[in-house]
Amino acid sequence: MFKKYIDSCLSGEALLGGIHDYIEYWHNNETGTELHEFSGMTAYEYGQWLKSGKDVVLRDIMEARNEGISYEEYRFMWERFAKC
Repeated sequence: MFKKYIDSCLSGEALLGGIHDYIEYWHNNETGTELHEFSGMTAYEYGQWLKSGKDVVLRDIMEARNEGISYEEYRFMWERFAKC
C-alpha cells in the first residue's frame, strides 16, 4: 500500500507534482478510503486543491503541516498578511 502522498512529500519520498500517480493508484485499486484521505489531505484541503488545480496549494498544505497548524489557519494568516 502507498504511504499517504502528503506524508511522502514531507519525508522527501515523493515530489510535489507526483500526486497524479497517487490519484491513478487510487482509481485503479480498492483502497477503502476517500481520495482525500488516501492522499493525506483533509476534505477542505482537497477541495481547495481541486478548485485551484495548482501545485502551490499542495506546497502551502505541506508548509502548514511543517508549521504545525491547519491549512485553514495558514490561509487565514496569509490572507490577513496580504491585506497589510
